Amino acid sequence: MGETIVPFSTGTIKVSAIRFYCSQSRTDGLVVQLGAIAEILVPKLCGLGLIARAQLTPFEMEAIGELGRRLLASPFEALSKEFDLAWTTEEPIEFLRSRHSHSFRVEAPSIQNVPRRLFIDGQPVRSLVRTFLSESLDEEGQKLVALDERQASHMVKEPPERVELRPQAAA
Repeated sequence: MGETIVPFSTGTIKVSAIRFYCSQSRTDGLVVQLGAIAEILVPKLCGLGLIARAQLTPFEMEAIGELGRRLLASPFEALSKEFDLAWTTEEPIEFLRSRHSHSFRVEAPSIQNVPRRLFIDGQPVRSLVRTFLSESLDEEGQKLVALDERQASHMVKEPPERVELRPQAAA
């Protein structure tokens, strides 16, 4: 009798930058890097993570205007509220992208397969999935710090981070 080979699907991780565009009509307008959100989907488990700046520089606060100042006085706190809303949906990043596509923007995600090392006997290991999601966010946090000398000098060394996991909804 022939063997049946069943493909092993590891799942995906999506990572989206979160930015504020101070002047959408200008190609050289200031773009404020706020943070990143990551969504991981593996068999029987999904997760959502956020990393964001704790505060903006005085220069950025002036550039984003009054409405931006009210919304983004503390980027991590503001984005945590959005995280809570997104976490109640089946596709959190797509929910946020459709909700925020103007000055305050959740960018198109990069999508990668998750590594097999997160699995034992074909099943995801919750602690390994959580760690991988957190490490992916840490990489994005380092990019935030490295992006712009002006912004980096006002950022805390390790931007605040939040990670949640839950069982994947049955299809």
